[in-house]
Amino acid sequence: PTYHLHLRSDLPPAPPASSPPPPENYARVMRRFEFVGNGRCRFPWNAHTCGHVKPVYQPCLVEQTCTSTKEQCAAKCAENRDCKAFEFNTKNGCWGAPCELHGAVPDHVQVDGPYTCMKKK
Repeated sequence: PTYHLHLRSDLPPAPPASSPPPPENYARVMRRFEFVGNGRCRFPWNAHTCGHVKPVYQPCLVEQTCTSTKEQCAAKCAENRDCKAFEFNTKNGCWGAPCELHGAVPDHVQVDGPYTCMKKK
C-alpha cells in the first residue's frame, strides 16, 4: 500500500516533554542558593559519611543528570527536597553528567575551573 502523509500547519508545535523553567524564573531560582566556590563540591569530614573524597554515593550524591545551564541545574535542585547543593560543570557536556545534586551541605570546593558549587540558603 501507498501512504500519503499530510502535515497540518495550523497546529502549534508540541512542547518538549520536560520543559525547563522559563528564563525569567531563573533569577528567582538562583536567589535560593549561595555560592560555595568555583570547583567541585566537597564536604566537612564525616558529614553524612561524605568525607573529603569524591561523594559518589547517597546521601552525598542524590542524582546525576544532564542540564544545559547552571540555572536549569539549580531548578532541579530547588524542586528536590533531598537536594542541599548542586555542582554544575561545563567540561564534557552531557557525557560528563554536568549536573550533580547533593544531599549534604558542602563547606569547600576542590578547585576545578569548569565546575561551580552552590548550596541552598
